[in-house]
Amino acid sequence: MDVEAVVSIVIRKLTDLLIQESIIFNMAINEVELVRISLRKMQNFLINAEDEKELDKCVKECVDDILTVVYKVEDAIEAFVLQRMYARGMGFAWRAETLKKSNQVKPLRIPQLTSHRSSYQDEGLTMNQQNNNSSYPVDEETEVIGFREGIRKLVVMLTDRVYQGLRVISLKGDHGYGKTTLATAIYKSREVKVDKKSTKKELAEKIHKNLQEKRFLVVLDDLQELSVWKELLDTFPDPKNGSRVMLTTSNHHVAFSADTRVQLHQLNPLNDEDTWELFLKKGLPLAITVLGGLLSTKEVSYEVWLKVIEHPSWQLDSEQVQFSNILALKLRPCFLYFWLFPKDYDIPLRRLLRLWLAEGFVRQSPGMTPEDTVEIYLEELVKRSMIQISKRRKDGSPKTCRMLGALHNDSNFLSKAQEIGLFHIYQLPGNENPKHGVRRFADYVDTKECPMKIQNLRTYLSFNIQKNDMPVKEIDGFLSLVLGQKFGLLRVLDLERVYKPKLPNNMGKLFLLLRYLGLRWTFLDTLPYSVGELPYLETSDVKHTYISSLPSSIWKMKHLRHLCLNEIRLDMYSQKHGTSLTHLQTLWGMFVDNKTLVKNGLYRLINLRKLGLTCHLDSFQELDEWIARLASLQSLKIRSKNQNGQPWKLNLKPLSSLQNLTHLYLLGSLPEPHDRYEFPPKLTVLTLSISKLEKDPMPILAQLPSLSVLRLLADSYTGKELNCPPGGFSMLRILKLWMLKNLETWKVGE
Repeated sequence: MDVEAVVSIVIRKLTDLLIQESIIFNMAINEVELVRISLRKMQNFLINAEDEKELDKCVKECVDDILTVVYKVEDAIEAFVLQRMYARGMGFAWRAETLKKSNQVKPLRIPQLTSHRSSYQDEGLTMNQQNNNSSYPVDEETEVIGFREGIRKLVVMLTDRVYQGLRVISLKGDHGYGKTTLATAIYKSREVKVDKKSTKKELAEKIHKNLQEKRFLVVLDDLQELSVWKELLDTFPDPKNGSRVMLTTSNHHVAFSADTRVQLHQLNPLNDEDTWELFLKKGLPLAITVLGGLLSTKEVSYEVWLKVIEHPSWQLDSEQVQFSNILALKLRPCFLYFWLFPKDYDIPLRRLLRLWLAEGFVRQSPGMTPEDTVEIYLEELVKRSMIQISKRRKDGSPKTCRMLGALHNDSNFLSKAQEIGLFHIYQLPGNENPKHGVRRFADYVDTKECPMKIQNLRTYLSFNIQKNDMPVKEIDGFLSLVLGQKFGLLRVLDLERVYKPKLPNNMGKLFLLLRYLGLRWTFLDTLPYSVGELPYLETSDVKHTYISSLPSSIWKMKHLRHLCLNEIRLDMYSQKHGTSLTHLQTLWGMFVDNKTLVKNGLYRLINLRKLGLTCHLDSFQELDEWIARLASLQSLKIRSKNQNGQPWKLNLKPLSSLQNLTHLYLLGSLPEPHDRYEFPPKLTVLTLSISKLEKDPMPILAQLPSLSVLRLLADSYTGKELNCPPGGFSMLRILKLWMLKNLETWKVGE
């Protein structure tokens, strides 16, 4: 991420704080406004500075000094807000007079910004103050274009029995040349049979024993370190039966290993004929795909294009193609954020987009919600081929994404992000003494002996999922390590899939500025009660846990936008006490019964887009009336159960008034539908379970104009015959019929 993007994020966070806590800044409003103006000037200076072909040493040092000051400003202002919040006793109800009389709060002390102004003005730079399993998609028809002769040679190398000892075939080529594609094609070749059952860990532990008497092929993809390669090579047995090891690498020393058993196959650029064939079939190599995606959305001069064409060994941050000039400022932090996740890690879009929002990466667009804006950011990165959608749902919508493998290997991006203090990844080289501290931190293993000094941490992501059967106690130790170092500035705590991490009891006091609390799939039993004392929380995700209750104070979180539960019944205040969840867009996994305040509670939640409820109600009248008011609702899931947890009646009224509803899941016995107008007009995915419909629903469902996925699950229909009329289901792509016990005949028209 470039320095000006850091400044942009700090400006955005400061603006949000000014809006959210205006009364806190009343006594310092002039000073804060001066800070914002100075930051804007810095940002414009940095943007203009990057447009210059060369920056002399003086300007580069100035840029680094600016970054240091900007971080100090961010720390000072957020620490000031924390002090003021502590002064009001951690409560939500307070008066401005309390702040004025408090002697415990220090005045706002902001580091001097203007001292740097003369240095960058002297440079003569103008400042405007207004200013799937594979690493990337592969087409089956084009994946071996240009490799046919190479495949033939490699198959011979792998299968011939002339040389009976262990032989290693080394595939050498630059990033994006197709090493993985070629190795994958060989791996799937009919001539080569491979045991796919062993995991990486099992291979490391049992390979010698398991392969001792077998004729085997082991494929090592993207091997970059010579020491690792030598260690692995000594591990493989040599049963003298023609076994083979094939590796792919762009590292010269690995490819040209001195071991006499290594046989090299060098990958070269495609010839003109193969290149043209590949282009016509749209099976573009990674380098072309990424570079083309970047340049296609940017006005680039003929001279730049010519340099790109003349330099096939391009780098994204090279002089020929400046990453900062091609990728929009707003997208840079989002793009670099992918390096916080392990390589080839499938990231749920739900998780990624909400993290970007919590980090403050998203610029608010007029007339759009932040969620709409962040989806556009994602679409732009996909369109530029910077990232790929790795999994899709049945209806075709994206579910997970990942960074392209070769891009993730590019250390230039990672080193740039760490150099300017964007984030740090534990146990990666060069992390011992970060220049600007550690503001975002990701660990893939135990943090028990973390050597780094953690100050002013904003984000903590843990991927410590090695011990799935043991609680991860090290996280509590790590959090305790940084308690005395202003840990209250944390904005993101994401422990998704970390098994039963231990959390501090005084979370509310430690995480006052927390925006994102991700505990999905942690299987935690309880949460500290102080979790209800997080006034800025935007996302709280405890789905797939054993947590059975949350404090009623959660209804006072005026900034909460996404609440994902695990069939939790929430205690609610009546309307006379008020509820602040008017910005809530996702309410998923809530348990509703006769004690739940619907009319005097849930009624005020009118901006929901995703709603998932488990109900035990005698009457659905109030629930019907509330749901009918949710004009923005896009996804609805309702499960009706009795006191024993068994499916129960679901007497909902028609949902035709929900004009934006596209996904509908209903579990429980339903009234018989009479016509298609009882369903939302834009419905694309419909799932029915235990509906106990006696009348054939197909003639009505066939008329839904947008229905693409239909699932009729267990006992959704109890009749003997289904009849799909001719001309119906014009958009249907997926039909699932499951456990319809009485069904004997299924008639399908054209």
